[in-house]
Amino acid sequence: MIMNENYENNTVDGSVQIPPEEQQTAANRVCANCGAPLAEGQVFCGRCGQSIYSAPVSAAGQTAAPAKAKSKAPLIIGCIIAAAAVIGGAILLFVMLGGNKFDFNKEYADIKYEEWCTIASDGTWMTLDTNPTDMDSDDMGYSYYLDTYTPCNDKIEQVNAELGFSSAVFKKMGETTWSQGRQTESNDKFTVSWTYHPDKGLEVMYEVKK
Repeated sequence: MIMNENYENNTVDGSVQIPPEEQQTAANRVCANCGAPLAEGQVFCGRCGQSIYSAPVSAAGQTAAPAKAKSKAPLIIGCIIAAAAVIGGAILLFVMLGGNKFDFNKEYADIKYEEWCTIASDGTWMTLDTNPTDMDSDDMGYSYYLDTYTPCNDKIEQVNAELGFSSAVFKKMGETTWSQGRQTESNDKFTVSWTYHPDKGLEVMYEVKK
């Protein structure tokens, strides 16, 4: 006796009563597995033996396994890579916009309060003046000027080297005359300019290039 496993209300005489919601019309009553036409009331396909109520059978004779859900790992990895790229770009932009910009206030804190040193509040430039009060030899305090000149002059030579200027620049400073006006030298990061006058001494300005 053939029993319908999907429907328990079988008739007394043993025949299979097909549930109304599972009945097919004559126009589309074919085997879902092989496409063979099915007679009304037929439960198994006469060609392939497939039950019209069970899952389709694959070509190898095994019930087709449900499709596996797609892994989300590639999407997660892609999101991580994109986030890393954004963060890296932000850091690079921060550096390019001056996040680590040179600050004379920090680099030369040991001399920023000397009379012969002046540093901008934003740290973008610094001046060293060997004669900050513009004393000449006729002034009563000229001897003080001489005492001031030596440490400032030595510091100019030191700063030149620290900022990447060759010793030739310091030599040019010592040979500059008042008639030559302001002289300028530059490298990749800084610009240095200076003037000299017999009564005013050597005045040097260092600037951070923008």
